[in-house]
Amino acid sequence: MKKVSILIVFFVSTFAANATKNVEGRFYAPGWSTTPICAQRPDFLSEVRSDLLKSVSELPPVVLVARKAEYFAESVQNKQNVRLYGYQSFLNKNGGKVICGEAPGGLKERISLVAPTLIDNQKIVTVGQSLWRFHFLADGDRFAFWNFKKPTELVPKSLEKQLLEGGATYKMYQISHDEYELLLTKKVGPVTQYLSIHYDAYSKLK
Repeated sequence: MKKVSILIVFFVSTFAANATKNVEGRFYAPGWSTTPICAQRPDFLSEVRSDLLKSVSELPPVVLVARKAEYFAESVQNKQNVRLYGYQSFLNKNGGKVICGEAPGGLKERISLVAPTLIDNQKIVTVGQSLWRFHFLADGDRFAFWNFKKPTELVPKSLEKQLLEGGATYKMYQISHDEYELLLTKKVGPVTQYLSIHYDAYSKLK
């Protein structure tokens, strides 16, 4: 496992700063972009994975810090494909990026998923959990992908409960000795959403 470095400090400070910035304005006035049509589903949906953990409770005593996220949603409406695909790197401050989008006939669609970007599974918790809501918005040929931190709950819940209470199912994979992946799936009406988050694992904070 890695020891924590400047990365976790950068991550916490960056996202804590973003959480204080005009969250409502970012929610209602996202940055729009026009993108290519999604010719196919993203690779992360067909990747072969092993080392599946039964639940997040099986994680070792580490801190997981999100490195990247991929968010894909698809449905068929009026016999036409609807596809939205976004990417987020947590190693810079540029925010989410729309890779491709397809919403025929001026379709308007708003979807979101909640997922942890920071998981503290140490025996003595030092940084805690940090949950963020990932949003995708389609308005005809315009698309937006962004996220912001969820408010801290007065009565903390287990990570397992927080992952499942929004109606999603999840799988947690150990990719290597210091990398994990969380794969969330959620179906709302005709739309199926997939969110993959890769984490770097740190064995000790210093």
